[in-house]
Amino acid sequence: LDEDTTKALTMTPNWAAYLESRRALEKTRADIKKFAEVMKALGEDEKPQAPEGR
Repeated sequence: LDEDTTKALTMTPNWAAYLESRRALEKTRADIKKFAEVMKALGEDEKPQAPEGR
């Protein structure tokens, strides 16, 4: 595609919506990664510990 065609296609509401959805997807991906890390850390905190000797 030449420069004028590319510019015409990328200046449309559909293109703007596409870019916004991509940004939202990237943010969601980062949020899920952070959530998984927190859940993993919490799971490690809840592992049963060996009983102390009496």
